[in-house]
Amino acid sequence: MLIPALLLLISEIIISKLDETTLKKISLETGGKYYHATAGEIELDKIFAEISKMEKKELEGTQVTRYDDRFQIPMFFVLILLLIEFFMSERKLIPVSVKDAI
Repeated sequence: MLIPALLLLISEIIISKLDETTLKKISLETGGKYYHATAGEIELDKIFAEISKMEKKELEGTQVTRYDDRFQIPMFFVLILLLIEFFMSERKLIPVSVKDAI
């Protein structure tokens, strides 16, 4: 493939250094804390301890009830039935005289 071959030709090794002093200044100015992470994961325990010390509070929230209109499907069937009823012929009653009934 052409693209991986181009990447191999263009790729360079980039070396970056951790600037802890700048990170510490940023954390102090913003009211945060800086922890240097190591392989022992001791810093994670410190972070969890800090989080557990924080004030626990319940956030305000509002509950909104949203109703969905679902009358369209039954209304469709009712309209079909009304159309069928409209086009159906009515039975014609034959008038029966009183003399024939006796």
